[in-house]
Amino acid sequence: MSAMSMSKVAYGRRVGAGSQPVGMNSVTSAIDRIVTYIPTEVIVMYTAIVAAISADSPPSALRWVAFWVMLVASPVVVWLLYAARVRASDGSPPLKPNSWPLVEMTFSTIAFATWAFALPDSPFSELAWYSAAVAAAAVVLATTALGLVAPLFRKPLPA
Repeated sequence: MSAMSMSKVAYGRRVGAGSQPVGMNSVTSAIDRIVTYIPTEVIVMYTAIVAAISADSPPSALRWVAFWVMLVASPVVVWLLYAARVRASDGSPPLKPNSWPLVEMTFSTIAFATWAFALPDSPFSELAWYSAAVAAAAVVLATTALGLVAPLFRKPLPA
């Protein structure tokens, strides 16, 4: 899914914004929760940046810079999409931090870090303890855990 999905989930938590879509059963709801917290827009940008950097084979410092920049971008993208959705519905963006989708912003950041960790040519691949098996396990565990614990943090956001 995407940061767009996360902004939709966050918007659904707003007081008076609506409820769960009709036709969702427990299985589709669980799968939807699991894949919602993968910030595909940010991962795609990061993958393109790392590929461009790796093509020229510069020092690994550039890959670390790309990772940290995109890590910071991940919650910002979720907030921007959420703010656009809120503004389209009632005309005013959520400028106060207590009205921000902090759960989705945090989960997006964790999911991005996990997926970036698993990508080939990521800066993590240079670490001595890194392995593809560890990276794969991290992606499966983190993605599943984020989707499963998300309902524990579902409380209405102020309108």
